[in-house]
Amino acid sequence: MADTQRRTIVEQVEFAQVFGFPKILRAVTMGFQPPRLALGLVMVAALMVAGRAWDWATEPTIHPEGLTAGLWTDGDARRARTTYQSAILAYVDDADQPDGDPADWEFEAHEVMALVSRGYLQKRRAVEGDEVPLTLDEADYVHTMEGLEEARPRGTFEATARHVTDGFSDVIRAIVLVEPRAFFDAVEDLYLHMPEALWRDHKAFTIVYALVLIVVLAFGGGALSRMTACEVGLEEKLRAQDGVDFAIGSWRSLLFSLLLPLLIAAALAGLLVLGGWLLTLPWIDVLGGVLYGLALLAGFGVAFLVIGYALGFSLLVPAVACENCDAADAQQRAYAYVLGRPLHLLGYGLTGLIGLAIGFVVISFIASLMLNFTAGLIGVWSDNSAFAAAGGASLFDLTGETMAVHISFHSQVAGWFVSFWHTVVVGLVGGYVFANYFSGSTIVYLLMRRACDGQEITEIWQPGQVPGTAAPTPVDQDNAAPLTDG
Repeated sequence: MADTQRRTIVEQVEFAQVFGFPKILRAVTMGFQPPRLALGLVMVAALMVAGRAWDWATEPTIHPEGLTAGLWTDGDARRARTTYQSAILAYVDDADQPDGDPADWEFEAHEVMALVSRGYLQKRRAVEGDEVPLTLDEADYVHTMEGLEEARPRGTFEATARHVTDGFSDVIRAIVLVEPRAFFDAVEDLYLHMPEALWRDHKAFTIVYALVLIVVLAFGGGALSRMTACEVGLEEKLRAQDGVDFAIGSWRSLLFSLLLPLLIAAALAGLLVLGGWLLTLPWIDVLGGVLYGLALLAGFGVAFLVIGYALGFSLLVPAVACENCDAADAQQRAYAYVLGRPLHLLGYGLTGLIGLAIGFVVISFIASLMLNFTAGLIGVWSDNSAFAAAGGASLFDLTGETMAVHISFHSQVAGWFVSFWHTVVVGLVGGYVFANYFSGSTIVYLLMRRACDGQEITEIWQPGQVPGTAAPTPVDQDNAAPLTDG
């Protein structure tokens, strides 16, 4: 019998082609590209503007200790009023104090801080270079202002943004230090405790801001994902404008790819709620008991959509960016990939998360050094109070919150601009997070598509192809032009 065994000699292995994990780490460097950073910064700015507009239009109702500490209570208000009264009596001249009994004074925190600051500065200027009395000591004043800051209620967006940034820093720190328990605690807090607190106490903000977030992620994420798809699949670098043009042209698909699963789940939930109301009617409850199996199916549908949305969320926008498909097709692909190769998705997701941690540590380190070096070098010769709040950044907290005492109006204006540019730097770090996330998510989508459908990552939709496929657009032979739906 002839020997049918054959040997194959492999001279070289393209490990980057065989193993997809290294490709995901390309997101680390992609996020540093200026066009992506610019798009990410615009996304951060849009979310900040929308959130601050909400806080400006609504009353602050959150406990000073944070989002999960509960609502601002009457007891908190009484304690804050006592703090306000003490600060006003200590720093504001009698002639400038409000009329009436101090126990009846009603002020917002920012009004008290402005009144105390103005009173302190007036007294300090009156000293005219003499040694400031102990009652006007700058350290005491800063301590008083910090007490006012700690006593005030927080706006919903302000508290939510602080909670998200702290939670994200905890996640990154746990990854860097390899602390699994701390990692799961931080993830649980971000994805369970925070949404629970928001939905329990702030339903209107949760709904409205979730819609704003989806719009920003759809447009900004669509542009970033398209740029990544073309760079990874086609080895073609797009300009930021090209990515934005794609996002604008495909806005319906991008927006509804993120909305459709939620809308279907909400519709099923609404049917269950309506069914529960009908069961309050006599004899209808018997029919409800008979048909309860259908209700369980609807409940399964809600659970399936929510869980699939949580696991496949990062694949929805990249599906549109790579295929130019509609929202329904993007949802079908994302859910199919989650069910088809869950372990692949887990491995790719962990790799992407590690890459995000690496990139964040690098850019945060650079940003903290830049902020601190700049503030320190300027402070060598200048003691202007405008730069008192500059610097103070650390690897996992770039805010550098330091109280500044401004003696003159021009120092206050200069200090505002210093704080503005500090915020821009922090915003660029946030923009990097978005750029890294959508770059990594797009690479993960392409790898999942190859694992589930056998499509190579080089198969990216391009103009002239049918949306959702790689087939060329049919051409009208009489007019020698591509056929369109119109």
